[in-house]
Amino acid sequence: MLSTVTCLHLHPLNHITDSHTPQKLTATHLLHSFASPSELKQLHAHFIITNSSLTSLPPSRIALVCSLNPSFAYARKLFHHLDTSETEAWNSCLKAFAEGNDSIEAVLLFNQLQSFRVSPDSFTLSFVLEACTRLSDVSIGRVVHGYVEKLGFQSKLFLMNMILNLYTLCGGEMDDIKGAYDVFLRMPGRSVRSWTLMISGSVQCGKPKETIGLFSEMEEVGVRPNEVMVVAVLVACADWGDLGLGRRIHEFSNQSGFSKNVRVSNTSIEMYVKCGCLEDACKVFDGMKERTVLRKLLRLFSKMIQKGMDLNDVSFVGVLHASSHIGMTNDYGIVPRIEHYGCMVDLLSRAGLLQEARDRHLSELDSLNDGYYVVLSNIYAEAQRWEDTATVRKIMRDRGVRGRPGGVQLQWMEWFTSFYVPNTSVVLLDMEEDQKEKFLYRHRGKLVLNLRVCEDCHAAFKLISAIVSTESVVCDRNRFHCFKDGFCSCRDY
Repeated sequence: MLSTVTCLHLHPLNHITDSHTPQKLTATHLLHSFASPSELKQLHAHFIITNSSLTSLPPSRIALVCSLNPSFAYARKLFHHLDTSETEAWNSCLKAFAEGNDSIEAVLLFNQLQSFRVSPDSFTLSFVLEACTRLSDVSIGRVVHGYVEKLGFQSKLFLMNMILNLYTLCGGEMDDIKGAYDVFLRMPGRSVRSWTLMISGSVQCGKPKETIGLFSEMEEVGVRPNEVMVVAVLVACADWGDLGLGRRIHEFSNQSGFSKNVRVSNTSIEMYVKCGCLEDACKVFDGMKERTVLRKLLRLFSKMIQKGMDLNDVSFVGVLHASSHIGMTNDYGIVPRIEHYGCMVDLLSRAGLLQEARDRHLSELDSLNDGYYVVLSNIYAEAQRWEDTATVRKIMRDRGVRGRPGGVQLQWMEWFTSFYVPNTSVVLLDMEEDQKEKFLYRHRGKLVLNLRVCEDCHAAFKLISAIVSTESVVCDRNRFHCFKDGFCSCRDY
């Protein structure tokens, strides 16, 4: 029993009154309702006066009301006189903070536990990891990860999954996703959740090739994918242009009943569209029993065109207005990425609203994205503002911005150059006509396409698909083009 309670006046309990009600409190009432360190001390005083056992004091409530200084030390002294585990008592408090709206309190309490050398167990660390994930706090998460390693909890699969989840969800930095992969490799066992977290995190960090590689590894060990993983792999297939795997995943989702999931169907549509297979995308759409509002609107817009209805400015405003108010951030918590701004710049530029396009300051949002410099350079070139074109190119060199190559799934035949007449208008450089033709003949290899397929390349692809009666898929940095029977899936966009 504590000999004294510092700075505490001992009064009979029936003189203790609640600040919110005029009634006198009973010991039983206060025992289950004390909400402050002061009330706890008054209850403690009553137990001392009446020579009652402290074991009836609820440890979890003591921890909750005394979680922060200066009452933290007082709570620890009480725990020494209770028949309970001190760590277990603090865990109950951490759990309440982590699962509620007080995640920051859980992190602060964990810091207190470290300062007072309270030994954490696997549950302690799991609650703090949950709080770190809610706060997107990777720095504290790394500290907790260190404790997991130090205390030998690597065999706790639920802990390793939580660490993996934290790194992948907060993988804005390259080190975070590398840290996640390092954890993943050293896990003693990998559940479906482990694979799902790693694969989803990889695709979210813009690593489609690595995502597909991970999925292949998972298939080799015989793990069956779930719906979340199917969506992630379909996204990777769309970004990487792996139509073969994309089809296989789509077929698997149909067989597994995953196609009933709107998100799976939407991602399948996106995969087929990006790979230039519009007919397959339409089949998926037509087979959907549930559709998102925007897709319904676009479908209606498409039907209007098919039926030959007259479209006016209001028609297009309606589609654009719905698209812009679909509620990415407010309704779905999705923050617009640089690609979304890029699409708006492309849209505004094609509509002739160059000032509005320029006001988006894309070079400031993503200063190393080559595409936006090239678009601006080409705009200047088409206006024959060669000095401005040269200035943009110089800025690219000074900032170390390099063009990213696209890829082409087609072997070109040398004989094609003998009869095809080049379209020199697409050469946006200040040079003579014969020099432009030579420049385009260098394009004639067409094995690696930079930035975006030019009109001349595009026309050449269409012509070859008609002559040799073959279906070819070409990828530039912006989209996939499927050439068949002299037509392209992009409809000459």
